[in-house]
Amino acid sequence: MSKRILSVSYDVSLLATRQLMLELKGHQVTSALGFTDALEHCKNAGFDLFVLGHSIPVKDKQSLIKAFKENCPAPILSLERTDEERVSCDFHVSPDKPEELLQKVATILQMLDMAHVHQSGNGKENSRKVESRLSAEESLAILPEGAAGLDNPTQ
Repeated sequence: MSKRILSVSYDVSLLATRQLMLELKGHQVTSALGFTDALEHCKNAGFDLFVLGHSIPVKDKQSLIKAFKENCPAPILSLERTDEERVSCDFHVSPDKPEELLQKVATILQMLDMAHVHQSGNGKENSRKVESRLSAEESLAILPEGAAGLDNPTQ
């Protein structure tokens, strides 16, 4: 069964490109252009993963993350360049290498599947257990070379 992903951006062309890439991998993708659209989609449908684009200002990302965690229990993947401020969320990846984004999404969704098979409970509990199971090596594997120093969020 394909996974449902909510992809959020403030740039329509980046949003369309990301949607196409994820759909080609078999995922059901809903795209949200902007903050308000993202919140509406979050409240109206169950998603397996949220992907926040690098075009979203940090303050808006932080607000979206808070709202998602309160209303829509699913892991959150934030796209950030090495020179950009990192937000506190479940996962991070650089937007500059699409293959790394796709690999990271696959890893997160595979871990969710494993958590659902091995554990019972609501999605929020499972997603938090998934994030604790992602090893530091897997996290570093998706960052651009030289970005290993970005393991700790600045917030």
